[in-house]
Amino acid sequence: MNKENKKNQDMSIEEILKSIKGIINERKNPIYDNYSADEDILELTDIVNQNEEENLISTKSASEVEEVFRNFTDTIKDKKLNNNFSSKNALEELVIGMLKPELKAWLDKNLPILVKELVEIEIKKLVQYSKRNDSNY
Repeated sequence: MNKENKKNQDMSIEEILKSIKGIINERKNPIYDNYSADEDILELTDIVNQNEEENLISTKSASEVEEVFRNFTDTIKDKKLNNNFSSKNALEELVIGMLKPELKAWLDKNLPILVKELVEIEIKKLVQYSKRNDSNY
C-alpha cells in the first residue's frame, strides 16, 4: 500500500509539472515581442582588465612625502640626536614642529573642499529622510 501511495504521489507531481510546462508554453514571452530576428545584437567582446591597480596617492604627493621624510632625517642628523635627551618629548616636539607647516598647507588646500562635500552629503541625507517621512503621512 505504501508503494501505491508513492506511485499516486509521483504521478501527481508529474501531472503538476506537465501542467506548469503547458502554461509556460501557452503564454507568449512579452520581453521578446518588440524584437525582430533582423535586429542587430550587441556583442560584448572587449575584455576590461580589472586587475590594474590604481595608486592611492599621486606621484607628486608621494615625492612631497618623500621630501618631508628626507628633511626629517636630515634634521635628526644635523641635531645629532641620540638617546641622551634633555627632554623625553624632544623627538615628539621635533616631529610636530616639522609637520605643522605641511599640515597647515594641506588643510588650507583641502579642508574647504572636504567640508563642502561632507555638508552636501548630509544635506542630501536630510532631504531624503524628509521625503520619506512626508510620504508616510
